[in-house]
This record gives sequence, structure tokens and C-alpha cells, in this order.
Amino acid sequence: MSKKFNLKHFISAAALMSVASIATAAPSITLSQTVGTDVTPGACAASSVAVVTLADSVNFCYTVTNDGDEPFDLHALNSSVFGALGVSNGTLAPAATMQFNDIRTLSSDVFNNGTWTASNPPVLNQSTGSGGFEDISGTGTVVAGTGVDGGLTDDGEVDLTIPFPFTYFGVTSTDLCVGNNGAAIFGTTGCSVSWNNGSGLTAAVAGMIAPFWDDLGYSDNVGTMYTETLGTAPNRRFIVQWHQEIYYNGDDADNITFQLALFEGTNEIQFRYFDVIFGGADVGNDGGATAEVGLVSPDGSIISVYSSQGSTLLNDGDDVIYTFVPGPMATASSLAAVDVLVPQVSANANGSLIASVEEGASDTGTIDVSNTGEGNLNWTMDEAAANGVARTPRPISFYTPEMDYSASQFEAPYKDSPNKFVEATKGIKAGFQQMAYALDIGASSFGSFDQTTAGTFTSIGAQALAHWAGDFVDEDYSRMYAVDDTGNLNTISTVDGSTTLVAAVTGVDGTTITGMTEDPTDGTVYATAYDGTSSSLYTLDVNTGVATLVGGITNATLIIDVAASATGDLFAVDLSSDNLIAVDKATGAGTAVGALGFNANFGQGMDFDTTTNTLYLAALNGDNFNVEIRTVDTATGASTLIGTPAGSVQLDSFGIVSSDSCFAPEDIPWLSLSATSGATAAGNTDQVTVTFDATGLSAGNYSASVCLFSDDPDEPLVKLPVNLTVTLPDLIFKNGFE
Repeated sequence: MSKKFNLKHFISAAALMSVASIATAAPSITLSQTVGTDVTPGACAASSVAVVTLADSVNFCYTVTNDGDEPFDLHALNSSVFGALGVSNGTLAPAATMQFNDIRTLSSDVFNNGTWTASNPPVLNQSTGSGGFEDISGTGTVVAGTGVDGGLTDDGEVDLTIPFPFTYFGVTSTDLCVGNNGAAIFGTTGCSVSWNNGSGLTAAVAGMIAPFWDDLGYSDNVGTMYTETLGTAPNRRFIVQWHQEIYYNGDDADNITFQLALFEGTNEIQFRYFDVIFGGADVGNDGGATAEVGLVSPDGSIISVYSSQGSTLLNDGDDVIYTFVPGPMATASSLAAVDVLVPQVSANANGSLIASVEEGASDTGTIDVSNTGEGNLNWTMDEAAANGVARTPRPISFYTPEMDYSASQFEAPYKDSPNKFVEATKGIKAGFQQMAYALDIGASSFGSFDQTTAGTFTSIGAQALAHWAGDFVDEDYSRMYAVDDTGNLNTISTVDGSTTLVAAVTGVDGTTITGMTEDPTDGTVYATAYDGTSSSLYTLDVNTGVATLVGGITNATLIIDVAASATGDLFAVDLSSDNLIAVDKATGAGTAVGALGFNANFGQGMDFDTTTNTLYLAALNGDNFNVEIRTVDTATGASTLIGTPAGSVQLDSFGIVSSDSCFAPEDIPWLSLSATSGATAAGNTDQVTVTFDATGLSAGNYSASVCLFSDDPDEPLVKLPVNLTVTLPDLIFKNGFE
């Protein structure tokens, strides 16, 4: 097996990096990274290079040293392989060290560059100016739910999206919750900007940006909030304008107008005041006399008050300007390499699994199980019914975090996460029972039923998350891969219905995943997504959540689900036309096959029984709102109703267990194996004898499969077809004729 890196070259590079980190300056840090297999809390290996076996847990230990004269309170650690790591904040004094342990289970070699950034919060500067107000009342967008055109609500709030990332006291977000009481909360949605500002700016209103926090009122005639983005990237400014706002129970003529401006790149904040004089009966509130003006950091630890109740510092035309000066910061990097000994399975029967014997006779064949990779190949073998679909290996790459420790005290809770290596469940079963799994969206339950009869839906476990797309992968029916309505890819256990996060789905921005299927011929997972006007086809890496666009699905609008046949052909349901659509998996192009013959509405599930190559729908009929199990003719698109599973409300993430699956092995009476498990060293071959026994069999053809499971991450299952022909005995020779 070829190596992805040269350890000698790596050691040289690591040495160079260490030399580069020797020079110290104020502020300054150095970082060391070691790797080993001791996962005891607080353990740290001595070397930055390790050789491990496939099943080993690897401890990536990062140690940062403050070799400057500036203490640091904020910390971030990023891995070139694993992304951002959850290092804790805490004071790192000069000459002190801080350690972070990251435990991983690896399936391939890793060359990791860790980068630690230590910093202090930015320093806030406040100044004043004038003339900054830019009136957007004639060009801006009316904030939904506000103003005389949108139905202003007293004490109401709205969620806005800043059109660029904005950093506020070191926190970066695009979320801004704005209240009509003259203030906003940064980095959140669904906030409360109360009319009661009596306690002033405190940690209780963490994240508040308050140009004029006061009890602003309600009127049917005046008072509107506008937003507009001015300028061009990367120098834009996002404006929120409170326009002609009255004081609570005030007169329409007695109103004020002011703005909040957020600046892209510089993260500058400006409060701009066009008119701060209510006048009339509300003269006592003029100039901010009853308002709170200032900032509160997102964690509530920093409060900057420009003006508070009882003062009248604000004048028409004033600007209050806030700028953030970055605090001291230092960055250091360190390299580490892990050589993972990955086994590689090779199974060869040399044609010996095809036998022909007379009634009552027997024969043997052999299977050579070879390890062409590194380390030990651990394998198990069993028998299964025939008609399996041949497939090519699909590369698998994954990293499974298992635990981490607090950077300072090593007291973070141990986090278990199931390893993705295939663990074959073995056992002899008397006969196969048809089984399909689905998520009942309406009842928030994951369960199973017999799709061939639309039998009773039996709940396995509660499932709070709505999953609109799901399928089984790699003939592993112990868990279903599914995408929930927050855009996360999860696995759902078919044992208890529990959910395990795999990753957030990326590459499908602005769309909603609606369908998911695995091509049984090569293991490629496809997903469909809808952007509000059209649908597209993607491939989906179920180990990383990365989606890659194949193309737009033509001749369809809203593809609600997709399924792959036993021969790898893709079919989908278009919810807008109620047609079955054939989808080209190379381009995404769609071709209308024909009408389904019923009013499909809302979420629909679909899957093929690859044993019979029958397409099933777990449909919701929009005419009667019944769950309906249907079969579909892939030549015409016409569907046939089977029935309604009792106990179900709305089914989706629908997957069928194939009756020829290695997941549910059978005892094949005429077939036996000399060994059902083993551990094959690198470069070695173990031989398994297969015995064909025609005792009690009538003349005819018999077929089955031998299922070889192993910890080869690229090919965890090899299915070997077995064929036995039983012939009648030669009666002529038995009667003594020669």
C-alpha cells in the first residue's frame, strides 16, 4: 500500500517548524503537537509521529506555551484535518502552559497541522461626530410587521439578517433581533426588547446595541422601521432606521428619527440622530432624557453607557461612533503525522463456488481471504439467500471523535460516538419477514411495517426530529442515514430509534433536502433538493455530509423523493405534477414517465425492494390525507394502492430491507463453511472450505451467497455468489450396465 507521506520528510518539516517558533516576542506563544495511543485523561505522548492500527484511538495532544509577556484570555484551536476544536477559554499567563486533548479513531493516514490562536478581547473606543445620518425612508425596505404599512406592534421585535458577517466584541454573526423600542440584540433571534429600561444597560440585556432604548409607542399613522444596505462589498454598511417614532401614548406630531449603522470589515457601529426632540406633551423625553444609549457585550461582561436616564446628551444631527481595536494576539502552529495500518480485503473463490453433484452427493470449494493491506484484517463469514446485487467497492473516509478534555483541567465529559466500522450481526433465521422502516412525521416516531401488505406500523422509538429524506447504506440495516429539517445528516437506529449526528450537510445552500437514495450497483448516495422554484440532483458523502451538485432536474418542479432501482436507475416523484420522473444520474436531467394516478401532497417516501425490483411509495394522498402504500409501474408511472398501515399519520424517510441482504443471513442447509471468522495478517491468506451437500435435495439448481464482512473501510462487505446444480444419479451404471 502506498504511503500518503514520507515520515522522514515529515520529521524534517516538523524540526524546521520548531526552529521557526523559537524566536520570542511580546506577545508570543509556541505550540507542540504529539500523537499516541494512550487516551488516559491528561496523557500526552512524546512524539509527533505515530504508527497505529485501524481500530486504535489516537490522542492528538496540543500544548501551548506563553513565551511572551502578555497574558491571554481567549483561545481558538484549528486542525487542518478536523476543523475547529472546542478548546476552552481561560487565562494563559506568561510562561504558563495549556493543554488540549483530541481523541480520534482514524481510517486513513493523517498529516495534521494544528494552529492555536491566543488573544484578548478587543478594546472599545467611543467617539462622537455629526452629519452621518443617511435617510433611507424613501429607498429602504419596510421591516415586515412594522410601520403604518406593515402593522406596527407595540413592544414588538423582528429578526433581521445582516448581509455580511459582523463581529461584535469578538463574536461573529449575521443575526440581529431588532425591537421597536429603539434597540437590538446581536447574534440571536427571537429576542425581547422590553419597554422597561428602568434597570439600565446591564448583563441582563447581553448583546444589546441601544441607539435609543426607551418606551417608544404605537400609532396607526406614523412610525416605521426601514433597512437598507449601502455601498459595495467589502465596504458596505447596513442601516436600520427608526422613522418618526412616537413616545408611548404620545401625539403623532411628536416623533423622533434615528439610525443604527453597522460597517462591513471594520465592524464599526454608529448611532445617527436626525431628530431627537419629541416636543409637545413629551418634551420631558427630549434628547434621550428617559433613554438608555450604549452597548452590552454578548456575554454581558462589558457595558459601555454613552447616555442614561436623566441626561440629555443627544442633539439633532449627532453621531455616536464605536470602534473596536483588536487586543493582543499570537498564533503558533505545529505538525503531527499518523500512519494508519489499514487492511485491505481480497476474496477469491477461483470459480470453485459453482458445483454440480448428483442427488445425495457432496463437493467442496475454497475461498481465499487475503489481506493486501497493512495490519490485521478481522473478518467474519456467513450465508445468505441468493439474488444479491453485485457492486463495486466504494471508498470510505471518516474520522470519529470519541472524547475530548478541557484544555485546562481535563474534566470535560467523556463523549462516546459510535465507530462507523461495519459490525455484522450474525445469526441463523428460519425465514425472511418483509420489513420496511420509516419515520412517522405526524406522530414523531420511527418504526417498521410490512410494505407488501401495508401492515401495522410498529413504533420502535420516539423521534422528535423531522427527517424528510433517508435510506439505508451499504446493506447496513442497523441504522438509516437521514437528513433532518435543520440540514443535519444523522443515523437513526433500527433497534431503538435513537439519532446520532454524522455532520451538517454542506454544498446545498439555499435549498431543502427532499429525497435520498443509495445506488445499489456502486454505493453512490444521491439526494434531491428544492430551492423554492426548482429541484436539483446531488451526490452525498454520508461520512462527511458534503453534497456535490450533479445538475438541475428538468421536466419537474418539486421533487419530493428519489429512489434507485436494483439496476441503478433513478426515479423520483414530482409533487407539482404528480408524475413519476426518470432521472439521469449523470446529468440530473428528468424525463416524465407518466401520471401516478393520485393527488400526492406534502412529504412522500419511496424506495425499491431490490430483490424484486419493485418500487414502493409511502404516500400521503392529498384528497383524503391518508397514508397509502403503493407500488409504481416504472414503465408507465401508474401506481397501485396496497393499503394504509394502521397506526401511521405521515411516513417519510422510507427504506426497505432487501430479502437477499447479508444483514439477515439464513442457514442454507446444503452449504457449510469450515470457518466463520478469522484475523489475517498483512500479506497473508486464509483459506475457507465451502462444502456443498446435496443430501435430501431434489434435482435442480440452487443458489445462495457467502457474505464476507471485514474491517476493510473501503469494502466492508464482499458478497460471493454460490451455485449448486443437483443432477439425477446415472441409473444405467447403477443397474450394472457398462
